Amino acid sequence: NYPITVIAGENPNYTVTVVPGELEITKAAMTDEQADAEGFNVVYDGNTHSISIVNTIGATVSYRKDGEEVSPEALNVADSLEGVEVTFTHPNYADKTVIVDKIITPKEVTITADDKTKVYGTADPELTATVNGAVEGETLSYTLSRVEGEDVGNYPITVIAGENPNYTVTV
Repeated sequence: NYPITVIAGENPNYTVTVVPGELEITKAAMTDEQADAEGFNVVYDGNTHSISIVNTIGATVSYRKDGEEVSPEALNVADSLEGVEVTFTHPNYADKTVIVDKIITPKEVTITADDKTKVYGTADPELTATVNGAVEGETLSYTLSRVEGEDVGNYPITVIAGENPNYTVTV
């Protein structure tokens, strides 16, 4: 609120009473071009993803879920959140809140036991597997075993997937 003052000039035939006024400037609404947010829904790729922000007016931005402050970023499937409230605050504009999701879904990966051979009476070869679909440089958790037996024949090699929260594992 800003005062409006009246300054009376010389009025010899009048007794002038001055009554000041007030100019009220109210907050403007934020437009999408001034402040907006966009979430993401991506398959796990080992990279950090962040909520995209448009903030052309220099507003303060906060990120909340159920009243608690949260990060706008996500790296792992466990960091996913639906319904993040992105609030823009500026002294000259009415607050604006946009609801977005930050979702990372598990990446599909296949672990295939490699076929092996050995000659009767010798030690088992090292059991190995091939992993297809994992993010480069990442190692998945799994174990390998084979059905017991030493007679000539075929023995299935089994892959047992461990805990790999960023992946949907097919063995």
